[in-house]
Amino acid sequence: MQQWMCEQVLGIEPATENEKPPPRRAQADKWAKPSPDFADVCPEPQLPVARPPLKRGDPMTEDLTIGEQIVLLALDEETGTLREAPLRVSLAVSAAALLELSFSGYLTERNGALVVAGASPPVDPAAVAMAEHMQSHPEETSREWLLAVREQALDTAYQGLSEKGLVQKQGRRVLGAFGSVKYPVTSRSELVALRGRLAAVLAQGQDPDERTAALITVLHHAGLQTVMPQGPGAEAREYRLTAIAEGQRPAAALGDTIRITVAALPAVIASSAL
Repeated sequence: MQQWMCEQVLGIEPATENEKPPPRRAQADKWAKPSPDFADVCPEPQLPVARPPLKRGDPMTEDLTIGEQIVLLALDEETGTLREAPLRVSLAVSAAALLELSFSGYLTERNGALVVAGASPPVDPAAVAMAEHMQSHPEETSREWLLAVREQALDTAYQGLSEKGLVQKQGRRVLGAFGSVKYPVTSRSELVALRGRLAAVLAQGQDPDERTAALITVLHHAGLQTVMPQGPGAEAREYRLTAIAEGQRPAAALGDTIRITVAALPAVIASSAL
C-alpha cells in the first residue's frame, strides 16, 4: 500500500539497487572492522620513529672543557672576537689545562710541587700539550708552563668549539695575529646554559660542582669577571665569587699547589705587560 501511494499519489519512484543505502550493521560488526570511510578519517596510529643519536659536532652532545667554556664566555657573540685581551684569555685557558690534568689524576702534589702521577692525560688537546711540555721541561716553573702553552691552548679551545658546532671560524691568521680570525657564535644554547649555571651559583647561592668551581676560580684570578653573568646584588655576588675562588668547598679539592698556581695568574699577567 505504501509503495502504491508513493508511486500513484506522490509520484515517487522506488530506488534502484544502486541507489539503495547499504544494509545496517550491528554495533559489534562496526567495532570488528571499520568501514573504508572511517579508516580514511581515523587512520591507525603509527609507532614513533626512533631518533638517531646525536653525533660529534652537534651542539650539547659533549661536555665542554674548562678552557672551551672560558673562550665561549669571552667571545662576542656577533663579531666573534674576544671581549678581553687575547693574552689574558689564553693564560686562563692554559691554566685550565693544568686543572684538567689535575682532575684526570695525571698530576699530583709532592712536597709543594706538581709532578706526574703516571695516569694517562685526558683527551683535551690543551691538556695533552701541557702534559707534553711539562714532561720535556720539568725544570720550569708553573709560570713558565702557563706561558709556554697559552697560544696552543687557545687554538685548541677554538678548534674544539668549532668541531662541536658552537662557533664558526671566519678569516685566517696573518703573521700569528689573533685578531685576523673571528669565531662568531653559531649556536647559543650551550652559552645560555653555561651562563645560567654560573648565575645559579653566583646569584642564587647554588653549590657548584668541582668543575664549575674551577671555572669560576680561573676566571676570577685571570681578571675575567666581566665575562660572567652580571646582575643585581653585585656585593653578594662578589662575596660569593671570592669565597669560591679562595678554595672554599668544591674548589678546595684542587689542592693547595694547583690553587696557588692558578692564583698566580695576576702576577703572570702583570709581568706579561697586559
